[in-house]
Amino acid sequence: MSAKPWSFALASLGVVILSIIAPFVTANENALDPNLAKNGSVIRYLFTDVTLDACRSTVRILGDGDEIAFGTVIDANGSIITKASELRGQIVCRLKDGRDLPAHVIAEYQPYDLALLQVDAADLTPVKWAAGDDPPVGRWAVTPGLHGAPLAVGIISVPRRAIPVEKAVLGVSIRDTTRGPIVKGVIAESGADKAGIEAGDRILTVAGKQIYSSEHLVEVVRGYEPGTLVKVVYERDTEEIEIEVTLGAPIPSLLHPNSNDDQIARELSRRRADFPAVLQHDSVLQPENCGGPLIDIKGRVIGLNIARAGRTGCYAIPAGEMPGIIAELKKASHAKVSTGVRE
Repeated sequence: MSAKPWSFALASLGVVILSIIAPFVTANENALDPNLAKNGSVIRYLFTDVTLDACRSTVRILGDGDEIAFGTVIDANGSIITKASELRGQIVCRLKDGRDLPAHVIAEYQPYDLALLQVDAADLTPVKWAAGDDPPVGRWAVTPGLHGAPLAVGIISVPRRAIPVEKAVLGVSIRDTTRGPIVKGVIAESGADKAGIEAGDRILTVAGKQIYSSEHLVEVVRGYEPGTLVKVVYERDTEEIEIEVTLGAPIPSLLHPNSNDDQIARELSRRRADFPAVLQHDSVLQPENCGGPLIDIKGRVIGLNIARAGRTGCYAIPAGEMPGIIAELKKASHAKVSTGVRE
C-alpha cells in the first residue's frame, strides 16, 4: 500500500527541522538557541504556508482596545465565534485586512465557553472544519495568527477527553493547632487575600459549616465551584469577623504556595475546565490567543482553541463538535442580544 501524500510532507518537514537545528544542538540542551525551539520563530516560520487558508477565517478580538482573544469566522455575513469568558469592555473584531468592526454578543454556549458575535460585514471567509476522525496523538497542532508565521506550534498530546469541573480553593495554607485551624500563609490575589484574611487568623466557619481542621477546610471548600461567593467567619485577636470570599480555581501557585509558578498562573485562561470533550496539545498559547482555529500539517481546521490550562497544556474543541455547537448558538441567537459591551 502506498503512503498517503501528506505523510511524505510530514516526514519532509521533520527532516527540514532536524537539518536546521542539528548544528545548534550541543551536549547541553539548554544551549539551543530559543528561536530554534519548537515554538521558536524559526520553527514557526516553517509552517507559514500551512496557515494561509485558516488565517483568512481568523480575527483578533479586542476589549476596550486590548487584545483579549481570537475569533473564528463561521459565515460570510459577519458571524464569528470566540471564547466567552475572556470578553470584556467594548468588543471589536480586527479582520485580516485591517478593518476594526464593532461586535455584538448575540448568543453564548456555556458547555464550551463560546460566544457568537456579529459584525457588520458581508465578505468574510468562513472556516472549513475538517471531517473525519480526530487527529491521533503525535500529530502537529498549529495555531494561526492573522498574518505570517503561526503564533504557536505543538503536538497533539492527549486524545479526546472530557475536562471535569475544577474544585474551588480559598487561597490559604493552614496549620492545625489545639485551638483549631490557623492561617499559615495567604496566596497573593486569591479570594482570601482580596477579602482581607491574614496569617494568624483562625478559621471558624465556611458557608455556615464549622471548620475543625485543615483537611476539613479543604473538604468543605472543594464542595463548591470556583467563583462561588461564601461567608467565612474567622477570629483575629479574640474578635470574630465575618466576611464574604469569592472562591478561586486551583492554579499552580494556589496548589503549591512555595512554588515559582506565579507567572504561569497569571497566564492561564479564566475558564480552563468543565468541557464535554477536548483535544489537548502542548503548544505554548497565551489566553488572549484562544478562540481561533487549530490546524494540522495539511492546513485542515481540526479544532478551536478554547483554553490554556497549564504550562504546556492547551485545549481545543474537536472540529467534529463544532457544527452542532454552531447550530445551538444560532438557535439561541434570537434570545440574547447585547450592546457589545461586557463588564
